[in-house]
Amino acid sequence: MIGEVSYNVRKAFVNALNDGNINVNGVVIPVYSEQVPQNETVADVTYKNQKGKAYIIIQGQFENESGEQTMCNYTLNSYISIRIVTTFVSGGRKDIAEHISDQVYKALFYDWRNTKVTSDEVSIQDVRIEPTNFTFENAGNQTAYTKILTFNTIINL
Repeated sequence: MIGEVSYNVRKAFVNALNDGNINVNGVVIPVYSEQVPQNETVADVTYKNQKGKAYIIIQGQFENESGEQTMCNYTLNSYISIRIVTTFVSGGRKDIAEHISDQVYKALFYDWRNTKVTSDEVSIQDVRIEPTNFTFENAGNQTAYTKILTFNTIINL
C-alpha cells in the first residue's frame, strides 16, 4: 500500500478516545482534530474543587520510514500528538489535565504493551509512547495547563 496514512491513524485515535468515554466527574471531555470548531462549547468541569474547561485536540502528525524493516513487512512510523487542554479563570492546577491524561492512556492501551488503537484502513502493528510534555500559559486572568502526549504508531505497509 502506498498513500496517505495520517487521516486513518487520526481516525483510529479519535475512535479509541471516544470509545474510552473520557470524563471528569461524569462530564465527557470532547475530542477534536486539529482545533476546536468555531462556535463549539468545550466541557465545563470540576475536579478537586477546581472549576475550569477541558478538551482534547489531536494534532501534530508526521510520518517517516521505520528503521526496523523486516523481510515480511515494510513499516512506517506515524507520530501523533494529543493535547489535553484545561483552562481556568484565575488560577487552577494541572491536576485535571493529569486526571484526563490517565484516562487517555487507559483508552488507548490494555496495558503498557498492548494497544486498543485499531483501524480497518491501515495495519497498525504497535503504538509506542514517546516523550510527553507539559505547558503552562497565563494571559490576563486566564490560565491554561496543557499536557502533550506523543505516540508513535507503527504501520505495516
